[in-house]
Amino acid sequence: MTTLIEPAFKLGEFLTRCPESPMPSSCPPNRPRCKPCVSSTPLRLSTPYTYRNKTGLYTIGTVPHPFTMALFSEFRRSDIDIPWIRRESQRDRWLSAITKELLGTGISGAPRITKFKEIAASPFGVSHSLWVTAEKDMPDDLDWHFGFTIPRNATDGRSVTPVPGPERRPVPENDPMDGPVPNVEDLGKERALLVVAKEFGKARTESEEKLKGAIEAWNLADMEAWRFARAFLARSQMERLKWEEEEKTFIGG
Repeated sequence: MTTLIEPAFKLGEFLTRCPESPMPSSCPPNRPRCKPCVSSTPLRLSTPYTYRNKTGLYTIGTVPHPFTMALFSEFRRSDIDIPWIRRESQRDRWLSAITKELLGTGISGAPRITKFKEIAASPFGVSHSLWVTAEKDMPDDLDWHFGFTIPRNATDGRSVTPVPGPERRPVPENDPMDGPVPNVEDLGKERALLVVAKEFGKARTESEEKLKGAIEAWNLADMEAWRFARAFLARSQMERLKWEEEEKTFIGG
């Protein structure tokens, strides 16, 4: 799933960086408890396979369409067909995975999708998470969404010891829930599969339309999560456009 979450991971890297400043090692005189970003411990970034409901975490979630999920979960399989969907594929695999820590196993898709909507759209969820679909590019209005300019080209705040040799440098901490790192060959195949998934969503033949109907019907909860994430993000973008329309009369734009 490395290629699927790559845009979200890159956004996470941007958010862990220090904001641009002409004097990075200084603090405003009216904030005595401020600590310079360059001397602080950088925020940790991890890629767990399940959602973690913790106050101190911010989640950037990538929701795949059931067809995309099938392509990537059956990485070594050359094609996806209807008999495989009905006989071998696991139903609502994505939603079951991300809610496993919260709801456990043996629960149907209905309570899981209710929990996901709470995670994504509740007041707590909105302030602690952002959910995007895997087949579309990351929104271009994220500065408005977060309420500040995302530091895309600023320092990451890490302090590396100047002594020669890597043996004295701190070893990066790996989260035990992070998945394996793919090799170059697997990463290339992932990118090819993502292209297939994006093209599948644009135009389909009659047989592909039947395949789409079958995989969506077999994964109703996953499909509902994908639609909800897409609609909720579109709603946020509409709110931004409405706000700009109302505010332009005050700024002369």
